[in-house]
Amino acid sequence: MPAIEDAIVLLSSKEPDKNKAFGSAFIIAHDNGYSYLLTCAHVIEQINKDSAENKLKILEVEAAVEIVCCGSSNAIDIALLKVSGLLDKPVFKQFALGQSQHDIYVTGYSSFEKRHLKRPLKGKLGKPTKITAGGKEAPFWDVHIFDDELSKLDGGYSGSPVYNQNGQVLAIVSHKRSGDIGHAFCISNLLTLYPEVIQLIPALEQLKNKSELGKIKLALEQRQHELGDIYSPLIIWLEALEDPEADKEAKKFLRVLNSFLADFMSGEDVRDFFTMLLQKQQKQTVKTNAPDYQYLTKRLQNGEIVVCIGADLPAVFDSTFKPSSALPQKIVQLAELDYQDTATPTLSEVCEHAQLHQKCTRFNILSELESLLKLPENYQPDIALYELLSQLQQPFLAIAGGFDTFLEYYLKTCRHKFVSVICNVNAEMERERLIVEYVDENRTESVGNEDFSKLQLMEKGYSIIYYPRGYPNHKQDTALLAERDYFDSSELPNKRYPDYLRNKLTRSGLWFLGYQPESWETRLLAKVLQEQRGKSCDNDKAIVIQENADSFARLFWDYNRCDYYAEVGLKAFADKLKTAIEEKRSSDVK
Repeated sequence: MPAIEDAIVLLSSKEPDKNKAFGSAFIIAHDNGYSYLLTCAHVIEQINKDSAENKLKILEVEAAVEIVCCGSSNAIDIALLKVSGLLDKPVFKQFALGQSQHDIYVTGYSSFEKRHLKRPLKGKLGKPTKITAGGKEAPFWDVHIFDDELSKLDGGYSGSPVYNQNGQVLAIVSHKRSGDIGHAFCISNLLTLYPEVIQLIPALEQLKNKSELGKIKLALEQRQHELGDIYSPLIIWLEALEDPEADKEAKKFLRVLNSFLADFMSGEDVRDFFTMLLQKQQKQTVKTNAPDYQYLTKRLQNGEIVVCIGADLPAVFDSTFKPSSALPQKIVQLAELDYQDTATPTLSEVCEHAQLHQKCTRFNILSELESLLKLPENYQPDIALYELLSQLQQPFLAIAGGFDTFLEYYLKTCRHKFVSVICNVNAEMERERLIVEYVDENRTESVGNEDFSKLQLMEKGYSIIYYPRGYPNHKQDTALLAERDYFDSSELPNKRYPDYLRNKLTRSGLWFLGYQPESWETRLLAKVLQEQRGKSCDNDKAIVIQENADSFARLFWDYNRCDYYAEVGLKAFADKLKTAIEEKRSSDVK
């Protein structure tokens, strides 16, 4: 089966000796023996420069290239082409509106020793912006390339697709600032330039709906102060909305939002309508059936499950442990901060505030966190879920949602073979970026991404506890604490997952246990974790055990393609798994 990169072709001149201009183009449809391609308008302008005749040529294709529709280098820099043939090539069939900081791929052509080289690049979408185009504003993206030294944007990448790991086209590369930074026109501009394209590609109708939703979201952002605490769940609801035309209730509510934006309704009216809508939808979506414990047990014992352990899990089983909400309150007291708001502030917020405060330093914060998370001497925690994990014969991967090391402590006590892995963003060299602690050997080593994969830890029988938020250790500071830690591009949580773990995540089920999506940073970490799984998010949905989840949590988990069980508590979940394991053992003995 051809790779999707084969849908990207070289566009140049019929007369290369006279005009060496070239760019990239990509196939978006096959119809009646023809292939339809997108590229940049300025690529066509450069190839046909000083010529009244169309000089376009696609590599290895003798048929003439027709221009169906062409924007302009000074307006919407997109063009739609048509050519007979290329029917053996794959097609970019899916399209989506991008999101800032999401992983992307860009594949295109560049010059290489008087020839042309096609190379895929990895990166992230930057900020969404607008550029003037024909008297209007067109959606425009910053594109950031994060790849090896050879993988850089070049002039020939104009017309290349910007696409995600699911092969959905998000934008078309149009400008290069440097080898690491460029710009791209959002794919939604194609609908503005050539509305008739929907007849060729009906799937773009959904993109049109998403574009309209994007306009509503942008307008709501300007008036979020009128919506209060429903603003965040409202935005999540809009992002999860697939097809408004197919959902009568959603369609009605969108009319309410448009009435609000036109000043015909108040924020309180929106709140009332939205609350009623959620109540109707939750009755339809909440998982009231019990999990299939026999099936879950089998997968857990076969090493097919990754567990994401929330910061509040220990407190559920043992009241001796402080809940995660105690951490920000303690930092507030430590830094003598004056918080008037009765709501509990997020940890990143108070840490940012504390680091800006003259009476507190990051060292103080780290020391305080270490003290709060330290177990009493000779303490024996009784956490049924940890006991289950420690007794597994197959190695497992656990993602720590908090900073505590209670699972480590439990596994040490049970003499379970495991390693702890932390990403050290402060490492001076890439080959020292990952800190691997071998608990059974009482040694630590620092390795890079490739060397970490070569260790083949789980294949050698090691379970892995991975800390995407780092350790609050003042001797070797690796923690994501303050807001600045998250906003620093070098410390984005997405970059903290090495390839070895990402590969495990794409082939495994995922359980969120004791994980509360209450703060923006916990939601970010959960979202990033799901993104590592790629298509597994749909093929093997993550499950969430969160008893009595509120409407916001339910919206969040729905949006992130998870099945949550709102009537199952963590203790009951662990007990049922334990019973299922014991029943299986008894059955095996017989």
